[in-house]
Amino acid sequence: MKKLIIAGAVLVACMAGPAIAAELPVEPPVYVERPAAIGLWNWTGFYFGANLGYARGYASKDILVTQDPLFALTESANGVIGGVQAGASWQTGNGVFGIEGDIQGISKSGSSSMSAIDTNGVVTGVPGAIVTALTSDKISSIATLRGRIGVASGRALFYVTGGGAFFDWSSNLTVSGLGTVSLGHFQPGGALGGGVDFVITDAWSVRAEYLYLQSTLISDTPFSGRPDVVVNSRIRDNIFRIAVNYNFFTGSVGCRPHVC
Repeated sequence: MKKLIIAGAVLVACMAGPAIAAELPVEPPVYVERPAAIGLWNWTGFYFGANLGYARGYASKDILVTQDPLFALTESANGVIGGVQAGASWQTGNGVFGIEGDIQGISKSGSSSMSAIDTNGVVTGVPGAIVTALTSDKISSIATLRGRIGVASGRALFYVTGGGAFFDWSSNLTVSGLGTVSLGHFQPGGALGGGVDFVITDAWSVRAEYLYLQSTLISDTPFSGRPDVVVNSRIRDNIFRIAVNYNFFTGSVGCRPHVC
């Protein structure tokens, strides 16, 4: 009898359970809105823009007579610099590789003078005579063609850059006993620097950049009838500039533009 009572109680409990559960209030499911997917910014594409900055540099000029140094002249020149640039970038992971060319207009000049004793009379023909040199230099424009390697971090791109530089350079030189000559060259050289780009909209970015430029050695024998007088010149420049670029982005990681 006890077994029958226990079996009956179990059966009643099993039948009552679903009924009680059916009577409990059922809450509607809660849907949580999924946030918009955020894509990784990608620098792959092309760009062009304009820049403005400040150039601080100097030109050195060594005058040798029969391979012996007579003068070592140095003049500093500072001025505002501005121009345009264009380039292309390719990104893989956080690494960004690119190439850029720019041309800059600049108006800066400098001058210096120096006196020396013509001990053996090789310049004036009078041993012990005082010889004076006066020089002025001007740079009208600078162009560069450089590679770029950078690391992308969000909307910022930190990079180093290096390549070739080209100077449109002219100079006047007067040496007592020899006369006055004009020198002019489209001189190659090198460029090295770095900076940071930052995207401010889907197409526009701003930049802060530093470049160090140096020409190759410029060697002249400018005085007619005196091939033994050699003038060696070199140009060095430090450029600080800001730039604005319009970008044609073509690559993406995740979504493009920045929000899916």
